[in-house]
Amino acid sequence: MSAPARLSQWLWRCSLPGLVLLLAGGCDGEPSPARDGGQDGGRLQDAGPEDGGPRADLGDGPAPRDLGPETPDAQGRDGAADAGPADAGPADAAVADTTMPDSGEADAGGTPLPDGGPDAAVHDGGGGPADGGLPDPTGCLGEGDLDDLLAAWPLGTVVKTAGRGFLATVPAPEGVLYVPVLRGTHRQMGCQYGFLVAEPLAATWETFVDNLVEGLVGEADLGMGPAELRALAESVLATFWELMLPSVPAEFQEELAGVADGQRLAGIPFSTVNVAGVLKFMTVLANISDSGSIQNLEDLVLFIQSGHSRQLDEYFQTNQALAEHRQHYRQRFAALLARLPRDARARAALRRIRVPGHSCSIASSWGESSLDGHLIGLRNLDWNQDTGIAALKAVAFWIPDAGVAHLTVGYLGFFGALSGMNAQGLITGEVGSTGVLERVQGTPWTLAHRELLLRADGIEPALALLTNTRDDGRSRPPTIGYNWLVGWGDPQGQGAAAQAAILETNGVFTTVHRQDPHGTPATQVYESDLAGAVTRIVTDLEDPFYANLEQDAVEIDASGNPKKFQVDGSGSFIVDGAGRLVPDPAGQPFPLGKPLTCALYRGDEALGHASRRWQTAAQGPQGGPDRLMRDSSSYNHRYSTLHGMLTAYRTGTAYAEDGVEEVPDNGGTPVPLGLEQGVRLAQAAAMDSNVYSVVYDATALRLRVAFEQGTGETWVRASESPYLPIDAGEVFRLLSPR
Repeated sequence: MSAPARLSQWLWRCSLPGLVLLLAGGCDGEPSPARDGGQDGGRLQDAGPEDGGPRADLGDGPAPRDLGPETPDAQGRDGAADAGPADAGPADAAVADTTMPDSGEADAGGTPLPDGGPDAAVHDGGGGPADGGLPDPTGCLGEGDLDDLLAAWPLGTVVKTAGRGFLATVPAPEGVLYVPVLRGTHRQMGCQYGFLVAEPLAATWETFVDNLVEGLVGEADLGMGPAELRALAESVLATFWELMLPSVPAEFQEELAGVADGQRLAGIPFSTVNVAGVLKFMTVLANISDSGSIQNLEDLVLFIQSGHSRQLDEYFQTNQALAEHRQHYRQRFAALLARLPRDARARAALRRIRVPGHSCSIASSWGESSLDGHLIGLRNLDWNQDTGIAALKAVAFWIPDAGVAHLTVGYLGFFGALSGMNAQGLITGEVGSTGVLERVQGTPWTLAHRELLLRADGIEPALALLTNTRDDGRSRPPTIGYNWLVGWGDPQGQGAAAQAAILETNGVFTTVHRQDPHGTPATQVYESDLAGAVTRIVTDLEDPFYANLEQDAVEIDASGNPKKFQVDGSGSFIVDGAGRLVPDPAGQPFPLGKPLTCALYRGDEALGHASRRWQTAAQGPQGGPDRLMRDSSSYNHRYSTLHGMLTAYRTGTAYAEDGVEEVPDNGGTPVPLGLEQGVRLAQAAAMDSNVYSVVYDATALRLRVAFEQGTGETWVRASESPYLPIDAGEVFRLLSPR
């Protein structure tokens, strides 16, 4: 199967429409066990009754918008990229039914441009601001002399230019690494993106649509024809984008509007691919695929009705205000809800659909144990392997006129940050950490991390953004379960003030574990109300169990109380024949925390009790009374592995796991952690499904990145592939000398 076909299968199988209508097995097409947020087995109970649970009011209502082709708002510069036309009109119909807040940027133009038509070519080489494509009467791409910049360009070969932006490629296993370079206002950067990436994305789109419809018809007997099934899938996707849209930062809405302009200038018709639609789709996919509460059709219906999970609804206790809130969403999306299968057999089948699991890891280390005191960070993306998406691997550089220059590591089609680093030395990483308190009305996490890279120049402003405490008039509610890494390498101070934090989040609670430059730990818990506003902040000094330090983490139950287990006369924990702890109300709590000074690391597990209480991930307590973090794959093969390897480097001793020596003995002489050791950490923590792995030196502004390669029997995970070195500091200095 071709790479585009495999990518299309992956997009279908892992998409929200796929979750709604198809995923009887995992994203690899094989039956998958019920998930706990990682690869630990376990099971969630069905959330809805066998008869289908509470039903929506399926009366008439306004049709939800889809993510169809769009053009810039013809009314002027403030036109936002919207969720699509109100009906299934012509492919190139103009969309202009919302406006976005003034971004304070120069007029990028909003005049609709002629579609290049199905036979329009994408031209490379010189020839004006649009590189020989259609005229650029609005100045969408921006103007600038690239000659000197391109002559000094250090990363790969420039293959296409677009106004102030350009696209380079770097030789890599299984093809090339794409390096889009976007410069200017957000409208201009979006325009450049659409112009530069439309062609490689177009190569996958038709196959994706064909596989989507084929999958629906071939594997889902729901009594619908291909056109109806496709419209339903698009409506579900568009509904979730619409719920997220109010929390999408204005700058990124501007970029989406610019993307449509850029695609037109490239001469790639929307009938072939809608780049802005792909960006929205991938944003929704990245957010919803981490959900732990959308386990069946009934959960999905409730999510659409109310914008949050059943358990979050119960947490805030249904009252008149909440009932009115839910009724609003029932009416708003009545047309979509009416199209969901109503046949009892089909609905029963859909209630058994399970979301595929995934696992990732994050880590950081700084201070005296790191080479030259630099902050070293890593992020593994362990997702669904051999999908073909590696053909679109990319490191994108964003150089805004206003804001901090930054890069994102991921793929063409993602304009958020799966991971990234900015010119001020901030890095980000994420692990899906499923739980039951979830909402969709919030900034999608990939865009939240992109906003962090754009706006923050240190750890404090970064945390203010992610905890919804930045005083700028915007609300950034928590959404679903994640573990986030934020590290700051302090490049100006050569790492003297480097530090990091890990945030354990769900739709209500955000637990922040942080250490200062000297390794002094602190914990804060941020509690949010139904609207997402922070209502209370609790510190470890105020409540050392609820807002516990990592070192004080213990096994807890679904009520947040410590579990106790049998110990022998020496205080050692007793295990049964299966190696499990033996519950004993008169026993002792089991300690979990394995902290190190000037280091933070996680798999799926939340070590803060306020967040852990609500987890299903890493054998979380919401999945059942017998589940323990101690027994989870995440705790044993990511969290504990990272702790063991870091300890070995710091003490100059050996570390082995499952009979494999991960760190050789160094005779008791500590080994300072640098990029080389960071790669070894990433390799050891990577799961079998590792599709990309990135290691940062956030002080020197360097990184090493690897992607999966091969297919079928020749497939190789990213952590076993070559890591490509990138000197981001050199690129930032060239592109943004200020």
